[in-house]
Amino acid sequence: MVTMKQKISLYLTACMMIICAVLVIIYKSMGTDIPHENEKLFPNIQMQKNNFKKIIINHNGQNNIFERNMQNQWIISSQSGYPVHQDMLNNLFSWLDSAEMISAKTKNPDEFKQIGLISPDKDIENKNGVGTRLTFYTNSNRPDIDIIVGDMLQAYVMPQKQRFFMRSVFASGAYLLESDKIPSFELSNFISDNTILPAFDNVQSMTVYTSGNTPYMFHYVPQSDDKNNRDIMFMPTSVPQGYKLIYPQVASDYVRAVLKRIRAIGVQKTGNIPMDSKNFIDIKTKKGDIYKILFYTENEKFFMTFISNAMPTEYIYEISKKDFLGVLQPLPAFLTKENMFENTITKKD
Repeated sequence: MVTMKQKISLYLTACMMIICAVLVIIYKSMGTDIPHENEKLFPNIQMQKNNFKKIIINHNGQNNIFERNMQNQWIISSQSGYPVHQDMLNNLFSWLDSAEMISAKTKNPDEFKQIGLISPDKDIENKNGVGTRLTFYTNSNRPDIDIIVGDMLQAYVMPQKQRFFMRSVFASGAYLLESDKIPSFELSNFISDNTILPAFDNVQSMTVYTSGNTPYMFHYVPQSDDKNNRDIMFMPTSVPQGYKLIYPQVASDYVRAVLKRIRAIGVQKTGNIPMDSKNFIDIKTKKGDIYKILFYTENEKFFMTFISNAMPTEYIYEISKKDFLGVLQPLPAFLTKENMFENTITKKD
């Protein structure tokens, strides 16, 4: 038989439990940190990555769609089916897999803007506070993962780690997470660059034609035994009298930049290519293959494509204005006047 004293004790215990639950709810709604140390939000995503069929990344106003094609290869379907840079896609999964919970944050939607967690799908005038939306599908009907990634912070305890805010579209509440990976959501990082132009070591010569300027050629030279000149692999065919290269490796650096440092920020299938463009680069490989890279502008955007006997032309690449102007340099951009006083002393000696 339960005594009155026991009933009162049970009643008080129940009341305390209810009060504690209410306090926890209020505590969370205030956005105060409630640590969940070392808890992973996506602990199995690395093992399950082969199950995903589609990923959508909505970042900086671009909605980019990545899908598996009939050959089970990842392509960017929103960019004319261009191949995905597989390493960057793997990095995305590794980043999510390694992300650990630091603390829970606010559940108040009005505070999401302060930490960059406004959905990019929202139609707002000021884009401040807008995050990146990542959506992962194992089938095309309903997303398995739908998250908003917000502001990135550097971890003050472990500088080599990255902290960031995140929230799920499926649930309320935001979280602060930490990862030893640094993600990249820019489209240019996901566009594969290994199928466009020949490798640096295979180039025999590069001739540059820029509108209104005299064409010039950089040709391959065998590597020197002098350790100070081993990086000099290309030299101009001719240099005007009284001038010299800004520095000995400048021609080699330029050839390397043309082949590897131009980053495509968009891709489309080839259409009407302006064959009469005054801006182009001819490349001849050591195997005898010929590449003609055409550069042109259209609707205030900058593009490049190429024609080659080594491979068919399938795509036109949108590039940044900085890359467009950086590649189309006249020869004087690589030269400086010789110091005539130094030359006179050298001749005397």
